[in-house]
Amino acid sequence: MTEKRFGWGSLVGAIVVGVVATTGYGFTRGGWYTESGAQRLATDTAKTAVVEVLTRQCVIRFEQDPEYVGHLAALKAEGNPYRRGSLVRDGDYATFDKNEALKGSVASACAAALFEG
Repeated sequence: MTEKRFGWGSLVGAIVVGVVATTGYGFTRGGWYTESGAQRLATDTAKTAVVEVLTRQCVIRFEQDPEYVGHLAALKAEGNPYRRGSLVRDGDYATFDKNEALKGSVASACAAALFEG
């Protein structure tokens, strides 16, 4: 009668496959992030929050302009969304201290909010 020996190779192979499968699932669907991925996600989330707050301020500035009615009519008459952002940016409604890098994003969001509102 032949003896069946325990197959260490099979056990190690099963462990390796399990680790690879778990890691693959964790990073693709499990919500795991590398350090750089988590940093990028945090930075993007912070920028989005800042743009949202500054967009509200931009809308308020635009609405307080003495020539609000004329500027709003020009904004709504503009068919190109990129040019709407330029109208807001050129009017300095989206200019805030220390946030020059976000000026374009704020101007675009502000123009969209004014156009829809």
